[in-house]
Amino acid sequence: MKISGDIGSSYLIIEVKIPLVNKEVFELDKAISLPQQSYIVEFIAPYIAFNLQKDLLLTLTENDVQGCVHTHTNKLLCSIDKPIYELQITQSICNLSIHNKTICSAREEPCHERWIKLHHDNRWLFSCCGKCSVRIFCADTGMTMKSLTGNGLLQIGQGCTIKSDTFSILGHNNYLSHVKVQKDFQILSDTSILNSILNFSGVGQFVPEDHEDEWRRMKTQITNLKDQENAPLTIHDVHQYSVIYIILGLIIVVGCVYLVIRWRRNKGAVNMATASTTAISIPMAAVASCAGDRAPGTPPRTRPRSVRLDIPVTSVVQ
Repeated sequence: MKISGDIGSSYLIIEVKIPLVNKEVFELDKAISLPQQSYIVEFIAPYIAFNLQKDLLLTLTENDVQGCVHTHTNKLLCSIDKPIYELQITQSICNLSIHNKTICSAREEPCHERWIKLHHDNRWLFSCCGKCSVRIFCADTGMTMKSLTGNGLLQIGQGCTIKSDTFSILGHNNYLSHVKVQKDFQILSDTSILNSILNFSGVGQFVPEDHEDEWRRMKTQITNLKDQENAPLTIHDVHQYSVIYIILGLIIVVGCVYLVIRWRRNKGAVNMATASTTAISIPMAAVASCAGDRAPGTPPRTRPRSVRLDIPVTSVVQ
């Protein structure tokens, strides 16, 4: 808090600056009353917050603590509208007084046994008027007997149980999942009877095949073929294609000329054979008239005979 003032001829201005947020850190403790032999000590508030570095003390009720914001597991953000006392905590807290009133007060009450659960897991505050005998059962250590006197703290392990003649306290157990990973595999020993019957000496050692080089070579060949397809034509390629096309054209022309010459030769031979094979036919009336006109005493003329030619006759001209 800061206070400043300004004095003029006819006015007085006082400026008071009150911070809305206090960054002081307090330790919050709960005051637990423990009975003695014939009396019990009580506090003015169930919760006491103090800062030993700056000698600050603050009292809180149960509603004040419930109204705080729980930011972390062990941290609270509280909006306090109560006075903060500056006290030098050099002696017992019960020797301190606020407005001439002591923090602690005593009243008569008969002693009785009490067990109070603390903030930490499996930690208990006990108060025994005389002597308390309890049995502690744990899974790893078994059963243990303990004798307790007066006031003190008792902490048990996870899964343990405290038993007396009148009550039982079950310990908190944190269930966690454990995963064990072992990279070295255990080789089984040859203890089976089949090892003395079966012979494994002829079984070869398994060698895995690696086709990585072959796949890489095939991939390279496919890439080269794709590059050749996409490559532009050069002058050398055009020259080769032109020579191939010219040779094919010459072969076709020579074949056509050969077929034409052969066709003409066959046609000329057929025409010559037709011209050399002709036959003459004489009518019968003309032959008879020639025989009637012959003079008496003249020998008959020889009749014409047909001539057989060895050349095949394809057609007869009449």
